[in-house]
Amino acid sequence: MPDGFSVLWCKDADDTALSDIFVSDFTSLDKDKIDSAFEYIRAHNPHITSECVSHAQDAIPVRYPLATTVADGYVVIGNAAFMTKPTSGSGIENTLTAAAILTDVIKKANDFTTSALWQYAVRANLAFGANCYMSYVARSRFQVLDREDLIWLFDSGVLNDSLLALARFDLKNQDDFQIKSILDSVVLARKKPEFIRQIRSILRKCARARILAMRMPILYDEALIKAWKAEYDSFARNEE
Repeated sequence: MPDGFSVLWCKDADDTALSDIFVSDFTSLDKDKIDSAFEYIRAHNPHITSECVSHAQDAIPVRYPLATTVADGYVVIGNAAFMTKPTSGSGIENTLTAAAILTDVIKKANDFTTSALWQYAVRANLAFGANCYMSYVARSRFQVLDREDLIWLFDSGVLNDSLLALARFDLKNQDDFQIKSILDSVVLARKKPEFIRQIRSILRKCARARILAMRMPILYDEALIKAWKAEYDSFARNEE
């Protein structure tokens, strides 16, 4: 992975002689940067030529989810509510989940006031919003770590599925969670104590972020929501 890119990959299509190439950055891309990405990919994949069959370029929101997504007679959903995953820009699954929640809330609502629609915001936050908020904080911190240390982190095996599940508070969806994997991570982590201290600091911030996101008021109360939103926005922006 060359410096200056957030995500960069290529893969061969299953049934044709074509390859898909994806180039992205969390700030911006210009022609020179895109060209350098293609040069890097071709150098590591000699079968890829310089011929471009089709291309598309777009900006995808990768910030933390909008704190309040409803008002009298209005609801925001999808990219408008920043429902994309902050680490990848993928948002179709979250948007479809939000659409199903919204449908259920509307079916049960007696009117379309902010208070009646508030359960849509609450349920979407519980379903994926809090985890997206936590991921945003993690990404913001990991972006400023030393590149060689990050390569070691991923190559060493410190970050295994069990540890990541524990960090996400998501053990119920980790079928093969193993305490031994956590202990193995601890042993490996001792090789880079200063760097691991930075990781521990990030994990603490992630835990605080998720707790804050989960404190979204369940019942509609304008004053409580306003206070929570101010804290929610401030915490995320301080991590940028």
